[in-house]
Amino acid sequence: MSSKADDTLVSEIQVNDESAAYGSTGNEGQSKPFDTSNIHLKIIMSSLYLNVFLSSLDSTLVSTLFGVIAADLKSFSNISWIATSYLLSRAAFQPLLGKLSDVFGRKSLIQISMLIFAVGCLYCSLSKSLWHLVIARFITGGGAGGMNAMSAITVTDLVPLRKRGLYQGYVSTFFFVGSILGGVVAGMFQQTIGWRASFLVQVPIVLLNSLVVQLFFSLPKGRSGNGIQGQTTLQKLRSLDYVGSSLLVLSLLGLMISFSLMSNHFSGNEVAITVVFLASIAAFGCFFFYDLKVCADPILPVELLFNKSILHTCIANWFLSMNVFSSTFYIPFYWNSVMNVSPLQCGFRMIPCMIGSATFSTFAGYIIKKTCSYKKLKYVCGILTIVGSVIVFTSNRDESTIFEYFVTVPMRSSSTASITTLLVAIISFVEQKDQALVISIQSCFKSVGSTLGVSISAAILQVLLKFSIASNFGQLKNIPDKFSQKDINDIIRNALMDPNYAAREAPHFFKNAILKSYDFACHGVFVFMFLTAFITFYEMTRMKCVQLRDKN
Repeated sequence: MSSKADDTLVSEIQVNDESAAYGSTGNEGQSKPFDTSNIHLKIIMSSLYLNVFLSSLDSTLVSTLFGVIAADLKSFSNISWIATSYLLSRAAFQPLLGKLSDVFGRKSLIQISMLIFAVGCLYCSLSKSLWHLVIARFITGGGAGGMNAMSAITVTDLVPLRKRGLYQGYVSTFFFVGSILGGVVAGMFQQTIGWRASFLVQVPIVLLNSLVVQLFFSLPKGRSGNGIQGQTTLQKLRSLDYVGSSLLVLSLLGLMISFSLMSNHFSGNEVAITVVFLASIAAFGCFFFYDLKVCADPILPVELLFNKSILHTCIANWFLSMNVFSSTFYIPFYWNSVMNVSPLQCGFRMIPCMIGSATFSTFAGYIIKKTCSYKKLKYVCGILTIVGSVIVFTSNRDESTIFEYFVTVPMRSSSTASITTLLVAIISFVEQKDQALVISIQSCFKSVGSTLGVSISAAILQVLLKFSIASNFGQLKNIPDKFSQKDINDIIRNALMDPNYAAREAPHFFKNAILKSYDFACHGVFVFMFLTAFITFYEMTRMKCVQLRDKN
């Protein structure tokens, strides 16, 4: 079996056993690796890639449509909830998937996730109010999280360790292509038949893909991904850790809801927010105690985090996800609110970033496969993410269109390669039997980071926007007499409610003050992105490196 990376061991460990590399359960003759040129494998992988693409595309549809949906539903102050609710469910339920798929099998969990995703998308297309849309996005996020996490877990059943960097590069490519095309798709539908259609169109696609999974998905006998054999469904259900699962989900939901509430104006609910936050911390403590001292077969073994390299990898994923999702939502928002760029044009401006991400993530996977190492790659990716964040901060209203098209390329390309590197790193630290579990842990950190990144960015934006508008309006001189104080207050209220108000309706005299305020607030978010990039790099440098080898 492969050797576990432990802090008492040397930092480079050779993984030589082919059965461990491919996910054998130890049954001789039953767990031969797939031939990666096999058409059956290609169909399975294509289906997994499509799931990753759809979950990523759906996550960024609303980032481009933020301003449009806020204006349509007249609720800019609470608009971040349509992103937060999606990320909440992704984060809360992803940690359960590794263990559940070990019990029930990968195929069942993939199909359940796809069905939930389809129901959520349909609900989104039918929503007529903000809070209906928030609920719909919560449902969709649970399905999307399952589709994404199960794709990463299933790759570990199909591909040897040394090659996983390359295949994870492909997965990351589809993830970032989806995240970029989400803006283009959203913009096209918004300008033609309405933003709701961008959710509806995904329903038949995911249902057809579910049929492909039903017909073609299978793993060789003996793979852990087939689930526990020889037990009935009732026996499997009885074996699950319900107490630990409930404590983990409740603690994650409580933590993220409290941060999300903080990001929405700090609206007089400080006591309730504090209670929710403290309750979530208490639930975390109970979960850790129950997992370590009581449960014989926990849903998520937290003892894996005692391995410092695993912990540093998870923290790096946490802050990298903060960086990625903050940029995904608030760079297009900056273009739309400050530069009056349409959602469709925002999507087009992300195309070079998509090409760079696809190229760099695949290249990173190739480097890992070729060198059997990610030691140098982690430094290159971390430094480029910092440099890219600095370049984004230099954006201003007077930049050329060419600059706007390429400003995100360094940061997002290096982020994609970092995701590939971190996934290969974390599965190299454990034996095969724990790989699905550490991927679930990593997915949990990524999703929580995504949620907190969007929530903290929203809080920064709201606070700085209010401050800047008050300051800029207070400095206005020679205000025309036709504007009473009531008119000015109405203008300020409208500017806070509608990011496109300056471009569409605001009196000309006040437009520049409003645009300067949004510019200032967005640059506050860009500073936050820089800080998350720096912490990501620091945590990546703390990871020990494992030399990846197998008999292939």
